[in-house]
Amino acid sequence: MIIEFFGPPAVGKSTLAHALASELRGKGKQVLLYTSDRPAEKLPTNNVYATSVKTGISVLTAPLQRAGKLAGVVQSIFSSRPRDDVGTSLLTALPPQNWLSRVRLHRYLYTLKQLFEEGRGYQGITIIDQGYLTALSSLAVRTPALNSLKLARAFALLPCPDLVISLDAQDYVLQARIASRHARQTATERLFEQDVRRTRRQVEMVRTVAAMLKANSWPAVYCISTDDNIVEKIVEEIAQKNATQCQAA
Repeated sequence: MIIEFFGPPAVGKSTLAHALASELRGKGKQVLLYTSDRPAEKLPTNNVYATSVKTGISVLTAPLQRAGKLAGVVQSIFSSRPRDDVGTSLLTALPPQNWLSRVRLHRYLYTLKQLFEEGRGYQGITIIDQGYLTALSSLAVRTPALNSLKLARAFALLPCPDLVISLDAQDYVLQARIASRHARQTATERLFEQDVRRTRRQVEMVRTVAAMLKANSWPAVYCISTDDNIVEKIVEEIAQKNATQCQAA
């Protein structure tokens, strides 16, 4: 079972992915967790979702944002490897003008291809805190002359996970978190991260894509990330999903 978190920047995807993995493991489930934690976003010890349990492998640890990864990103484009048809099609449908954005997203999309392949073959639960939906939103805010038709065609290319955890929060909460995130970044990180203006644009794009999830009837649970019982709600949804799959089998 593949679970993909989706939501605006700073909504708490990585934090909640860790919390969900910990909760599921506590119930005896096999869980692989793939996160994209930023250096400036370590879980505070007083956070209600913080956990000392090692919940997975951070294979997406800033392959798109860190200057230290850039050489590897460029090398990956010219290396011989199996085709990534989804990634290639997405970059063709929504081509970013900025070359740096293109090479970073190229690496991101290829990594996602590998994670989905591994998740399809895994007997337990695979949790990805930033998947294809996040990639689509990132591409969309970087694509000049974007229109609804282009976005719909790109959305149709995405592989559908078994469950999407679609998160949102009140605007004032997101704005405070985004400002705090940017304040904690180092000067080097700021060169490779989105500025505040583009980050706010991505919030709007994520909400547009979330509406497309509903319109296309993707399997999803919609949550406000500040709700006290959010993890319990997600665990219940996963149990219902598993029960439905077992009955179908």
